[in-house]
Amino acid sequence: MAILRNCIGVLNTHWEAKLKSAGEERWLHAQESEAKWWAQGEFAMKHFSREYWAWVLGNDELGTDFWEDQKVLEIGCGPKGPIYYFPEAKQRIGVEPLADYYRSMNLLADPEMELLTGIGEKLTLPDNSMTRIIIFNVLDHAQSPLQCLQEAYRVAEPGATLYLASNVFPKWLTRIQWLLTLIDHPHPHHFVPKDLVDLVKSAGWNITKTGPSQVEQSLSIRDRFRPLGMKKTVAHLVKKWFHIIATK
Repeated sequence: MAILRNCIGVLNTHWEAKLKSAGEERWLHAQESEAKWWAQGEFAMKHFSREYWAWVLGNDELGTDFWEDQKVLEIGCGPKGPIYYFPEAKQRIGVEPLADYYRSMNLLADPEMELLTGIGEKLTLPDNSMTRIIIFNVLDHAQSPLQCLQEAYRVAEPGATLYLASNVFPKWLTRIQWLLTLIDHPHPHHFVPKDLVDLVKSAGWNITKTGPSQVEQSLSIRDRFRPLGMKKTVAHLVKKWFHIIATK
């Protein structure tokens, strides 16, 4: 927890106060869980590659033209997000609250990529400066999902494209919040597809496509019987992946 607090400490005082008022302890716990995931080593990282991310984006009908000669921002990129693997982009910027931790652990897939320590709710980028925005497996971790999407809209150029992907749950399960909090406490938010659609629209984006996503590749028999592998298998009995593509 000390490392995580040091990482968050680099954010400005205004946002530290905001985080505390919005439930800092739960957000910190989510960040701690994220750090522990990546600290597993091979199990957490072995499948990430250019080929993997091309497969994921291709499943959602995004080809190489998504990157070529584009100014790309990924919010919450972690150490192995898609932005690390496509150097043909004109500009690549990642924003990540645990950036310093990932650097200290030598986890970054491409240390040369521009990585900023920060949060999606307060981007230190100019208005109308990016042409592609990626928010992949991040919104359910955010302090304020709407504010994160609004900030993404602010920094996007007119005509820019947003690619959002997130876990979603059955509606009946999201009505039992105490149970979701108990079994999935690292995530402050749990969405159904309509929640994500409404949030994206509320932030000002024009949605052009929505649908289920194929993100998870099959685990090996060995990995299925690891504790986190079993947890992942059980979790995917109730949660699915959903994506949105939108323009400014």
